[in-house]
Amino acid sequence: MFRHKSIIMLILVAILFIPLIGCSNPPYKMENGDPVILKNNPNPKPTSWNQLITAIYATLDDVLPYFKENQPCIDGNVILHNKLEDQGLKTAFVTINGSYDKPFLTLIAVETSDRGLVYIKIVPQSVGTKLSIDKWYYIQNAYVQKYKKIGFLPVKFAENNDYEWYLNVREKTLDAFDAGAYIDKYAEIVKINKEKLDNIEKTNDKISGYLNNTTNYMYAKKSYTFDKYTYSQRINIYNQRINRYNSYIPKFNNQVEDLKQEISIFKEQ
Repeated sequence: MFRHKSIIMLILVAILFIPLIGCSNPPYKMENGDPVILKNNPNPKPTSWNQLITAIYATLDDVLPYFKENQPCIDGNVILHNKLEDQGLKTAFVTINGSYDKPFLTLIAVETSDRGLVYIKIVPQSVGTKLSIDKWYYIQNAYVQKYKKIGFLPVKFAENNDYEWYLNVREKTLDAFDAGAYIDKYAEIVKINKEKLDNIEKTNDKISGYLNNTTNYMYAKKSYTFDKYTYSQRINIYNQRINRYNSYIPKFNNQVEDLKQEISIFKEQ
């Protein structure tokens, strides 16, 4: 599928991708004004998914400085493409073009022996620094399908290249966002209830101080509009809420731990 120095150009028109294959070199320039020159290894070797990702990881320190925020990152992907070709990995340079046929995103593509055609995006270095992400998170699998919005997942979680599989993972992650928001809100309610409970206990202590004096006790009841029956009712209600919240903690802690890394990857989408 990929020939000498091939390039796939995916033109974005109303989220429509039109592949153009077979250009010897793409008609773009590097940041310094030089034309893009793609290497071609005459002796390519079969490449598995793990071999590809390992090779990209090994070159990451060299190429990351060329991946910049809010840019198509032509330099970075050309350099990455050529480094992989040097290692015998047959690689394609991919552009996704917007208006005036100018690329707004570039990727690389490799035909792997076990997972077929895969697209790879590198996260800009400044983005990774701001998010304090692990080095593996810079390498993301791109999910490209005709008429569909491009999706991205760190290769660490990209167990499948299927676009529908990616949508399912994305839905689970958004559900995790909702669960996290629910926990935060519930924790806030529990905090408010705990503060109310503390106030109730303080009030009860003051009332208890008047128990040996009927007159003072009645005055206290009137002042605080409170009696032991109401106190007991409220104590039961708040204890039920706190126990209910505490019963959720182990469950949601496990869910949050499992999905915590999946959540972070969608912050850039």
